[in-house]
Amino acid sequence: MSSKIERTIVHSSAVLRYFPRKHIDAPTIGLLSQSIPVRSSKTDQRNPIINLLDCYLGLTGQSLTYLSLSKNATNNLFAGFIGALSSKNFVGASKITRGFYVAGFSKALKVMSVDVPNLTSGFDLNVCLSLWREIRIDPVQREYYQGWCIAGKSGKQKANLRLAWAWWAFGPKPVKAIHTAATAFAARHETKSCNNYVPVFHDLLVFMESNFPDITKANLSDSGFTTNLVEGFCRGFFEQKVERNNCLETTIKRWNDALPFLEATLLDSGVFAKPYRNLPYIEPRRKTGAESKISVKKDGSLVKDKLIVEVPLNLTDDEVIELLFKKIDWDMRLILDWAHREANSIVRRFEENDGEFDHMDFDLDSTLIKAKYRTTYRRQARTGDIAYRLGLPTSYSLEPFIYLLIKEHPEITESFLLSLKLYDKHGKLVGIETTDALTCLVGYKRRRGGDKALQRVALSEKAIIFVDQVLKLTEPLRKYLKAKNDSNYKYLLLSCRTGFCYPAPLSESLHITSRAAFEARLNQFDRCGGSDQKMAVVELVKRLTPTRFRATVGLQVFLDTGSAKAMSEALGHAKYKPDLLSHYLPEPILAFFQSRWIRIFQKGIVCEAMKDSPQLLRASNFKSMDDLDRFLVNHALNLPDDPDEPDEKQSSNVRDVCISVDENILSALLSLESAVSAADQQLVSAKAKYWSKFTSLIQVEIEKNTYDPDMTFALQNARKNVDPNLMQGLICGSNVYQGKGV
Repeated sequence: MSSKIERTIVHSSAVLRYFPRKHIDAPTIGLLSQSIPVRSSKTDQRNPIINLLDCYLGLTGQSLTYLSLSKNATNNLFAGFIGALSSKNFVGASKITRGFYVAGFSKALKVMSVDVPNLTSGFDLNVCLSLWREIRIDPVQREYYQGWCIAGKSGKQKANLRLAWAWWAFGPKPVKAIHTAATAFAARHETKSCNNYVPVFHDLLVFMESNFPDITKANLSDSGFTTNLVEGFCRGFFEQKVERNNCLETTIKRWNDALPFLEATLLDSGVFAKPYRNLPYIEPRRKTGAESKISVKKDGSLVKDKLIVEVPLNLTDDEVIELLFKKIDWDMRLILDWAHREANSIVRRFEENDGEFDHMDFDLDSTLIKAKYRTTYRRQARTGDIAYRLGLPTSYSLEPFIYLLIKEHPEITESFLLSLKLYDKHGKLVGIETTDALTCLVGYKRRRGGDKALQRVALSEKAIIFVDQVLKLTEPLRKYLKAKNDSNYKYLLLSCRTGFCYPAPLSESLHITSRAAFEARLNQFDRCGGSDQKMAVVELVKRLTPTRFRATVGLQVFLDTGSAKAMSEALGHAKYKPDLLSHYLPEPILAFFQSRWIRIFQKGIVCEAMKDSPQLLRASNFKSMDDLDRFLVNHALNLPDDPDEPDEKQSSNVRDVCISVDENILSALLSLESAVSAADQQLVSAKAKYWSKFTSLIQVEIEKNTYDPDMTFALQNARKNVDPNLMQGLICGSNVYQGKGV
């Protein structure tokens, strides 16, 4: 596969944050920080530019002090640095980003030149590039600043090992041995598994630097020393996680998962002397579904963290109804409104572009891009604004399509879409299969493993439209990558990030991390009608990920069908697991279903018969949904104490369901159901939705009960007396969701 540029010395400026600054003194760093312009937190280039300057000095064997700023030689030093920033082989960044670095540093020099004698602020770019090409680079320093990347089985670069401190502490040779062993280990495992062991390895390096700052290569040759080091780290690792309230079972799993990597990189490489005892393996305890995905909030309360809403572990029945029948519906509706709006927006902008954008424009720098498009857009527009107008798939702009596809087909996972390749190594279309009968997306759900990993998803009509739109939006990026002989063109989801950056597949996580991206997403949700419930929208945007959204879609299948098996099938699970729901819902909500639905229909409904006038509903004159709820609970669900439990053999033969329902109660329930069905669902209270759902289920039971004509007759009469007007004033009562937490 061809890379976007030649192999650069520095993989990216972000990697340098883990390299100590050794070639610029503190006063000069302070002056540069004050002089580099900062327009916003999103465009703060101070640390990247200073880190790159320190790297350049290390590569060229130079240093910079406050006193040396006024020397003539410093101007040549800065000219060479500007040449490095402008070149393709110094730092892995797009042409536009490199241009931003040059502009930011040049402006800093202009500010500094006011107070620093002999400092030049204007340079000829061609001269700067010539200086950079002629300069001699220390090969050892080149190796140091290229860092220590490892790639998984797929060949994708996944992680940069933070070995800069170890390089200075132990020397290049041990670090090379560690990196070689790490590279070999990673190449045998899936790319995603790096997340399990690399963080633990980094924790070990931090522990060593903090607790053994004077450690030497000779120390590592002492088995006694490595024994104390490993055991001390193990103890410190778990103590730190406990202090942070991390899940102990998950911490044990992370530790055990990292052991093979630690053994390969530290012991098998020969860098660490083998300890007297093996690296400690902690006997794991598998978490049950009820124990999984539990987080501790700042106030100490425990919540289930699997869905787009946090589910407290302690809920009353009313709070369960509010959460399941109102808040989740409200959140899901807002998410889908946002996804449709944003998807339609980018498609409209792309179509209005009508071929104006040429895919080879990705080779242009920001100045040329603005010059080309300023006749059709405001003069002061930034490149990101121009990319937005043209409908280019920038960062997060394809995410709405991911949510829409998951809603249509919950068996689709985020990783399935991000890893989906349209073409094989021969250029044959394999990611989409089309026949006269159906269209399928073909990819891999790797967690299934083996032959089961291959997954074909037969697309609905809506999903086909969404996929076609994604293909249309990514076509210019695909053409450019093909022109560059870059095999990344094969991926379904491509992005040009901030605007005109080199196109690349979407990353493996779409969770928003930057403040600027979060605020942009929040504004999008506000435009979809969520601004009147600001705090609820803020929490929703914070929690929203494709994984949580998919879990919530699956839960909605259960709420609609009452079947955990149907939920499992909708999520595309290879086999049904009886404890599936416990992964999503805490015990109080599961108990709610068991006691208020399952118990109702499996152990029988004993309703107190109403013998009064047919005008009972009108005479009752309910004032609120709470009044009606209390009435129905008292008269429709007046369950007696459980009789003595029969013996196990007797219980297993009980298959009949006994239902006793009064015609008046049925009239009330059917009137409520009719009113809910006709109303705006965003305004219907949670309790009204609950009783409406209850009514639909009880009708099914009565209609199935063909051997009791009296029950069927009562239902028929009740249907004749349905009057939704009696309930219209009640269903939108005090329980309408107002954006408050549960």
